[in-house]
Amino acid sequence: MYSAACLLVLAALSAHEANGQAPVAKNEANGQAPLARKGKKKQGQGANVFHVDFPWQKASKDSDFDFYGELEMCGGEATKAVWPEYWYGPDYVDGCVDILSNDGSAPDCPNGYRYGLSSQETFAYRLPGDTSECGSKNAPLIRLIPGKKYKIIFINSTKSVTNLHTHGLHIDGNGYADDAFRQVNPGMCLEYHWDILENHMSGLHWYHPHKHHYTYETVKGGAYGLLLVEETKERLKTYPKSVQKWLDDDHQVLLHLGKALNPSPLVGLGTKCIGNIVQCTSGRAENNFPLCSPEVCRPIVNGKILETVTIVKGEWYRIIFANVIPNGTGGDAIKFFAKESGSTEKSSCEVLIAGYDGVYRTEIPRTNYPEEVDYFESAGASRLDLAVRCTEDAFVKAETKIATPWDWGLDDLDNVGVVVNIKVVEGMISEASPWENEENEVKWVPPRPDYLQNFCEMTPEEYWTVFPSLGGTGGNQNNEFLINGLPWNGEVPLHTMTYDKVQEWGFIGTAGHPDGHPMHTHVWHQQICGTGVSRTDSCGLMMEYGQFIDNVKINVASNDPCYTRFKTVRFSGKIILHCHDLMHEDVDMMGWVDTVGGPENLPPQPEGSCDAMRNAPKGKKGAGKKPKTGNGGKGTKGKGKG
Repeated sequence: MYSAACLLVLAALSAHEANGQAPVAKNEANGQAPLARKGKKKQGQGANVFHVDFPWQKASKDSDFDFYGELEMCGGEATKAVWPEYWYGPDYVDGCVDILSNDGSAPDCPNGYRYGLSSQETFAYRLPGDTSECGSKNAPLIRLIPGKKYKIIFINSTKSVTNLHTHGLHIDGNGYADDAFRQVNPGMCLEYHWDILENHMSGLHWYHPHKHHYTYETVKGGAYGLLLVEETKERLKTYPKSVQKWLDDDHQVLLHLGKALNPSPLVGLGTKCIGNIVQCTSGRAENNFPLCSPEVCRPIVNGKILETVTIVKGEWYRIIFANVIPNGTGGDAIKFFAKESGSTEKSSCEVLIAGYDGVYRTEIPRTNYPEEVDYFESAGASRLDLAVRCTEDAFVKAETKIATPWDWGLDDLDNVGVVVNIKVVEGMISEASPWENEENEVKWVPPRPDYLQNFCEMTPEEYWTVFPSLGGTGGNQNNEFLINGLPWNGEVPLHTMTYDKVQEWGFIGTAGHPDGHPMHTHVWHQQICGTGVSRTDSCGLMMEYGQFIDNVKINVASNDPCYTRFKTVRFSGKIILHCHDLMHEDVDMMGWVDTVGGPENLPPQPEGSCDAMRNAPKGKKGAGKKPKTGNGGKGTKGKGKG
């Protein structure tokens, strides 16, 4: 039974629109129409429009860019994550254990809980001129078109140093593009240039802050949004008619899952938990954290505690789940059910995998899925691309696979709440299908760009082993967070590789809590190419052999290493890698690799006055492009302390 306070929260939430604002053709915050989207339908069919598009403006004819826009990050002052004080508080006792996990064999930590110094502040992305409460609206959906160039002025209106990272995009990790070493102070701006390749594969990605020591605080505070690389009309015309229909806006549904986030104005009406506790995760919060209601703390989707997706009976849809779990080392999953609670009955839906982490499978759909029907694992920063059709209403739940002291397990049928309600209605069935020819079971084979070729069939030219681990002695409080035995060092790379070579990396220690640390790499997706047990094995249910991912997580530590391959095409300079438990990343389980012998890297632009950046001359077409020559094999290290 919910308390009277909880019922008030639910009543207030039910009155909210899909994201706290009505989707409009004209942006009310800045009075500008989204020119880049003019005349184009929004994604989803009717009720399935859950995100407001970022309003790109067409650049002038003499500009180096096709589109221009401004994005603001609002929020308070984040606490710098320094181990172990951030986790246990300034008065921690060596060897103490969180009260929720303590079996009596060790002393409780002084404040009883973790996150002793967390600010519990709200952070969010919005459009300049929006005067609504920070965090009261979802971040805008940023759509990108292959072959186009984009310029964003990023405005920092928080009280903290920060930056902007495009998780999953295949763009340069240096200069103006996606350099995580860059930073912008409060009240200042950074200029970002995103050059989307003509052959960039379409798919869903996301954006978030990536300033070292502050990433966890700001993402947990709500600073994250969706990036969608769309299909070009020319490319789409080459696909089977059934696939073209399945990929259109009316059949596409984008669902942004979030968990272990701060209570925000958008969800929970600003309620905060007892003391400084921020590890407010799921239904168990009602028992462990009395002042933190389950409606505030449970997993959310599109900024709400429940999303309703309306689909036509028997029609194929493309539903993409993007997962945000700031401390996501655990095993999280989603599952479709026939009933809302108390039953394991299989849903009426046929659910097939179409891709991972913003990349299509080599063949669509996947028909050899080895796990139980309707069940799909989803790591803390992953995207899961699904083809779905249903004949009756269904319910989707998202939680950890196995219960912990902080989370219910997905198998707890009564305590794990529904995050997505799939409502099935009568209607016309079209030719939409993920198959090229469904009747004859002919799968669709998407075209592959040069950076997503089948490297498992190629001979590696260079090798490296990646080993994230905890070091030090004296209990968790004194542990160091390391990669290959080293903490973060912005001046020295962990490894050097050569441009235009097939790389093979062996990841050891990525199994997730409690056995390891899922690892994310920038710039290049990684192709799964076997395990230490078999070079033709998958590394896990969603770590499928031969497919591309950007978060490596092996199923069990005994299968280490997880082997991946990629080729260092197009970009040189640094590539960032880190544990995607953002707490671990912030306390130094992060490093970088230098790619040498390729194109020269442009230096990053420093922060500056927002007005000066807005008024800067656009320059001539072709200005500022990278030279195509190499750099004598020395590379450009892009040093900085991050």
